[in-house]
Amino acid sequence: MNLFNRKRDVAVTPQPPQSTLGSGDVIPADTFGNRLRTGSNAALQQATDVYRKNPKLVGGLAVLAGALLLNRMKSRH
Repeated sequence: MNLFNRKRDVAVTPQPPQSTLGSGDVIPADTFGNRLRTGSNAALQQATDVYRKNPKLVGGLAVLAGALLLNRMKSRH
């Protein structure tokens, strides 16, 4: 398979990300708040994508979680 000995043509050599991205494409992560905001936006976007692809599965999991919570609350009283 020659994974480590492959020769690449100069024309198909991938460009470094710094040369293909503009200043508007890069999210600055200079402070903790910016890093937290960036991570939470990515997690929210991923959760939204999962919900859009599988709304019945997410609803079923919510029903199971609610039933489990009610069962736990009933047993403690």
